[in-house]
Amino acid sequence: LETFKEYIDKNHLADFNNVYETINSLKENLVFTINPDEAIRYDYDYSTEFVEYIKQNLPTEFSATSLNTYLDCHKKYLCRYILNLKPYKQRGDKEKTYSMEIGNAIHYALEQIAREVNKTGAYPDEDFLCKKFNEKIQEELQKDLKEVQIIVNIQEEKVKLKAYYKYLTEDQIKNPKQDTFEAEKNIEMSIPCQYEGKSFIIDFSGKIDRLDKIEDKDGNYYYNIVDYKTGNEKSSSTFAPDKKNEAYYNQLAIYRYILEQQDEYKGKIKEIKIVQPQLFGEKNNKNREFNITDLQGDNGLENCNKVLDKYAEYIYNIKQFAEENSNIETRKVFECSKEKCSKDSYSNCDYSAFCKSLII
Repeated sequence: LETFKEYIDKNHLADFNNVYETINSLKENLVFTINPDEAIRYDYDYSTEFVEYIKQNLPTEFSATSLNTYLDCHKKYLCRYILNLKPYKQRGDKEKTYSMEIGNAIHYALEQIAREVNKTGAYPDEDFLCKKFNEKIQEELQKDLKEVQIIVNIQEEKVKLKAYYKYLTEDQIKNPKQDTFEAEKNIEMSIPCQYEGKSFIIDFSGKIDRLDKIEDKDGNYYYNIVDYKTGNEKSSSTFAPDKKNEAYYNQLAIYRYILEQQDEYKGKIKEIKIVQPQLFGEKNNKNREFNITDLQGDNGLENCNKVLDKYAEYIYNIKQFAEENSNIETRKVFECSKEKCSKDSYSNCDYSAFCKSLII
């Protein structure tokens, strides 16, 4: 099974109708040190072994990212978090914009700004921001930045990053000695849940991009959850259930839910905010920063609970699948959610190359 998985991963196979055709291809394409017919047992129940492999490698801890992957597509979750297959998507050179690497560098640079402020009580200059951005982009790309397209993209992002830095220091958190912001805050919690009358625990972990602690005019503190979104512009109307960016909505809902269970934050979460640093060069762009109002206030907390209930159903099925006597079908728990996939989204899925190869 390991050889089979490695072969699929390496060669990005996508055109097989069943496991046995794939095995026949292995006979033709791999160099065996023994007779292939002796290496592969055609009378062996590979399906049973595959199911046992899944059971043995089911995650015991969940994150917002992994749960949203499962909600998006059950088979994508299987590929990424259980089989540990590397994502693969054929991209032409002209399409390569290094958006993921640039996004990681922006997150890193903003995290370092926050750490420096909390350490010294003052903002470093914008050159510090650009230096940290450069450090991370070099690490992400692991190559000399000589390709024209990379240089153009990086210079454009630096201009946008400087515009956001100006807004952050002059308009948002003017007094870093009084108001603080914590970057990359790790959160984890064992959340008790119920589904179909049965109780179980979700071990959840996550990371909040930024948590602001603000003092109001009466001397009381409240907190704002801030989430950075880089890459393509995202509209505020799409951060809602059954909308394009539902995954981010779910993520922020769980973050608030976990914070509300702690005495320090209970009843003190005021705003849940999306910030798109790359849009701050456009002064009139309303999407550069906006609040997820459906997750704020008392009604927002109710919506956070609804998201948790949605997660509970799926995690219950995953946990039940691991039980030895479970009668839940593998196909039900880990099938491809093709009904959600438009032709465009399916072809752009990083795991579509494996979709036909892994017959469950």
